[in-house]
Amino acid sequence: MELSQRLFVLPEGDPTRTFANDELLPPLPVPSLRHTLDRYLDSVKPFLNENELRETTKCVAEFERGVGQRLHAKLLQRAQRERNWLEKWWEEMAYLRNRQPLLPFTSTIGIGGKDYLNWETGNEFNAIKNAALFCYFTTEVWSLFRQGRWRPDSSRDGNSALNMYDFRRLFNTVRIPGETQDSLVSYFKTESEGPCPSHVIVLCNGHIFSVDALDTTGSPLSPPEWEQKLTDIFEKSSREKGPGLPLFTCTDRTTWAKNRKHLESLSVNNKSALHTVDTAMFVMVLSKDVKLNVSDVAQASLDSDMENRWADKSLMCVIYRNGLQGGVNEHTAYDGMVSVMAMNYISLRLNEIGFRWHDSETVRNLPPVQQIRFDIDRQVEESLQEASRTLQPYRSCWLWDKFTGYGKDLIKTFDLHPDSFVQMALQLAYFRLHHRPAPTYETGTTRSFYHGRTETVRSCTPEAIAWVHSMLSPSTPNSTKRELLKKAVAKHNLLMKEAKAGEGCDRHLLGLYCTAMAEGCEIPAIFTDPAFTKSGGGGNFILSTSLLGYTPLSGGSLPMCREGYGCFYNFYPKRINFTITAFRDSSETSTYRFFQSIQQSLEDMKNIFTGLTSNL
Repeated sequence: MELSQRLFVLPEGDPTRTFANDELLPPLPVPSLRHTLDRYLDSVKPFLNENELRETTKCVAEFERGVGQRLHAKLLQRAQRERNWLEKWWEEMAYLRNRQPLLPFTSTIGIGGKDYLNWETGNEFNAIKNAALFCYFTTEVWSLFRQGRWRPDSSRDGNSALNMYDFRRLFNTVRIPGETQDSLVSYFKTESEGPCPSHVIVLCNGHIFSVDALDTTGSPLSPPEWEQKLTDIFEKSSREKGPGLPLFTCTDRTTWAKNRKHLESLSVNNKSALHTVDTAMFVMVLSKDVKLNVSDVAQASLDSDMENRWADKSLMCVIYRNGLQGGVNEHTAYDGMVSVMAMNYISLRLNEIGFRWHDSETVRNLPPVQQIRFDIDRQVEESLQEASRTLQPYRSCWLWDKFTGYGKDLIKTFDLHPDSFVQMALQLAYFRLHHRPAPTYETGTTRSFYHGRTETVRSCTPEAIAWVHSMLSPSTPNSTKRELLKKAVAKHNLLMKEAKAGEGCDRHLLGLYCTAMAEGCEIPAIFTDPAFTKSGGGGNFILSTSLLGYTPLSGGSLPMCREGYGCFYNFYPKRINFTITAFRDSSETSTYRFFQSIQQSLEDMKNIFTGLTSNL
């Protein structure tokens, strides 16, 4: 049996179903108020002087004695009524109320290292061939979800099930713009639940097409059949540039909501066309651009050629003219590991066939592709022109690179967790480069709970900064540096363990804030205290980080702050891949210099165990 089948597919006859455990998961807990405030106070220490810490400690104590107790009691009541007290608030506050354009600000990118994605590259034919294989295997994942045969996740020890609900929103899902708040709508259904739309939207040169991924019997189109469809689309689109209506989806959400409302008012045809796009399985983009490396693919997929990006859709793949590929994910619908796992399956399947189709080359007589046309008036034309003028392309800077000095195998010989080890390297790298600690967000999963998603792990701890200072002190012996590193890693391990148990402080603090707003209270002083923002609260984390696992797939998103970094990494036995992002107009940040500092930090960390001196 192939590796992809062993890892991801339930055997024939296995009664287990993909989403069967979701309703059995325990409710998301509410941590104790004392625990949350203790953790919060500890997390602000690296960013405050003695007087500031004294004032913040006083503010937190007053909150705990006063309004905090009342808000916590109200939150406990909500948790009695709702199995996930956070879910609605999180989607609204973190995503749906945000008025920024989805591209590039909130969507995420999935990429594979060029040495791993062995696509044939170089011309349009190879690009279309690669797109055809991607469409075929992505449809295979969709079918496994539909049949309930995708193996449900479980905890690392295998003793507890993990939430699979967000996997339902990988396909057939759309974020509909609203003038003040968007809505998330999913049209996906399992076979037992009923029929589900099976068409794919293809964008090329400003044109929009629809291709059904299944034939009339429900069987999937083969890669050669996909090639024919995509070739037809590419040739039709090359004759002249289309109106580029997808550009609307890349504007700010309020502007897009108004333009969408106007489009719908023009004709029944427009309503039908929008519904066709909204309900589609996913979006495939045939780009006329050529991208030569992984960094270029990541950046361009997120914030260029907006006339060929339908930002609202939950999953979009961009195939460039020379065959390289980038995936775009609408973050409201699901978190990064959902797409990482799906794309890992597709990558394994591609490797298993050697990136070449070996079965039948027969192309059946199938219905022609359907071009989606909108009725457009002068107002639409002027709005598109305005959007084209005002959108700022190339807002972001992406760097994908690999540290080849060592990987997870060597880190494990130090008896340290690879993730915590790299988190400490990031603290040292940032401090060395910018001469101050960085409030840091690392993703911790809460998928062991009903509809659980994520919690924040605040990696910049007092223990981490104590170790950083020791590393930058030539007089500190390696033995002391090792002991301080072990303490910092142990603290990080504890915080990650608590986050996974639903005992992190950030989501609880958000719940208390949302409760205050729902009750019509004034904003409690704990949230207006400068320490809250200085330590990263309210989306002010300077480093936004995440471990993408131990697969060859990379990806990332933009920083939370204008002067911050996004840093995402995945492990190999003997190397570590990094994807680093920054805003191009930031005067402080440099993805190149930050990666150089990370490499130096990793070498220095190895050397405190080997006794060598860094040569960087």
